[in-house]
Amino acid sequence: MAVYLVGADNKTLFKKRFTWDFKAALAAAKDGDTLEIEREFFVVFEKNEENIIIDKNITIQGQLAETKDGQIIPTIQGGLFVKNRAAVTLRNIGIRRQIAKSNCLNVSNGSSVVAENVVIENTATEGENYPIVYVKEQSKLELNKITIMPSSIRDGKHKIYVADSKMR
Repeated sequence: MAVYLVGADNKTLFKKRFTWDFKAALAAAKDGDTLEIEREFFVVFEKNEENIIIDKNITIQGQLAETKDGQIIPTIQGGLFVKNRAAVTLRNIGIRRQIAKSNCLNVSNGSSVVAENVVIENTATEGENYPIVYVKEQSKLELNKITIMPSSIRDGKHKIYVADSKMR
């Protein structure tokens, strides 16, 4: 089982990069592998706010930074869509979106997600909310130490939605 360290491009004239881009690490990962996001790193994609499809049995975890005020966790800017019976563990990360009508976490097609010490947030200020977490099609979601930040859009749709699936 390989571990892919995701972080800033640290290559110099005299040194090769030893960190991975998130999407390249995800493409290279095989079942059982781990994508580990460097301390205080913010994963941003070329197409801001894109949905990242995960269809492998992997772990995505962040390196925590301890401060006098608490913990700083690495954050992924975009939606995570887990499908095709994938089993994914999310640990010590933030998932953040900034657009209306979008899920931060979507679990479908018989997939399962275990999330531990995860902060989920949509910071959109205009438009309409979709469920921030959406679980469907015989999927499973287990939440441990999860924080879902309140939405600025007060339309009553900022929630976890589970259809024909299990959550605990």
